[in-house]
Amino acid sequence: MEGSPLGTADKEAHKRGVGIREYRPEGGESWLDVTARARDFLMEVVSRHLTTTPTGKVLVVSHGGCIMELNNVIRSLKHQPSIYANIAKNTAVYVFRVSRKSGNLSFVEVLCNDTSHLS
Repeated sequence: MEGSPLGTADKEAHKRGVGIREYRPEGGESWLDVTARARDFLMEVVSRHLTTTPTGKVLVVSHGGCIMELNNVIRSLKHQPSIYANIAKNTAVYVFRVSRKSGNLSFVEVLCNDTSHLS
């Protein structure tokens, strides 16, 4: 859908009778695919770095769509509903503290959609 006007994916999904989250353009990914990839990535980062990185800090740089889905993965792990509106501001910073308690992952949001570094 690269280079297509905003809303093209919505129209194509509607034409095919599928929801926008399920719609997969030719050669592309559906939002469900992106969510699954974000979940796999997050779990890999956590399993690799939660106990092995000396500082316990990991930097991830991404675009808004992936940030939205990473947030949704974290929300699902916290048993919170997903938010499908991409509110990520350009160059926004998100900070999460991750820990393992009784075998379960715990995510605490420290910063969300912060752009104070721009002022």
